[in-house]
Amino acid sequence: MSKQDKLFDFPMEDESFEKVMDDLGVEVVKQKPDQLKNIKWLSTWGKVSPLIDKICVNKSSISFGNEALRMLNDGNEGKKIRLAVAEFREQKVLVIKTSKTGYVIVQGKTGRARAGSPAVMRKLREHGLSLGVYKVKKAKGGIICIPEGGALRGH
Repeated sequence: MSKQDKLFDFPMEDESFEKVMDDLGVEVVKQKPDQLKNIKWLSTWGKVSPLIDKICVNKSSISFGNEALRMLNDGNEGKKIRLAVAEFREQKVLVIKTSKTGYVIVQGKTGRARAGSPAVMRKLREHGLSLGVYKVKKAKGGIICIPEGGALRGH
């Protein structure tokens, strides 16, 4: 009887694979699984540096740091905001002022104050506003938001 005949003639459930291979004279070489290398874990929202005195313009809304929101509301009437894009020192800036009509600031899922919607953000981008983090400067009736160096142009 040949080795191949022995393999198929053998009842596999009674013996382990290694035992059958050993009986057939076949060396079983166990290989280590591929190892993971260069693992780079992403940090959670809680570990990302907070906005504090800045705002973040993204594709879905505007997020406000606590200090930026305080600057916006400080001494101003109205619970809603109006948004505008303007040019300042040869760059596009976001102008936000409080109003009795306009967009509502809500508490987002992450705990940050947010305003706007994907449609509003598309309109702001059409007017040349870049996505990214903005420094906030106090202005009469509101705030002026100036892009930090990391603003993504044209997105």
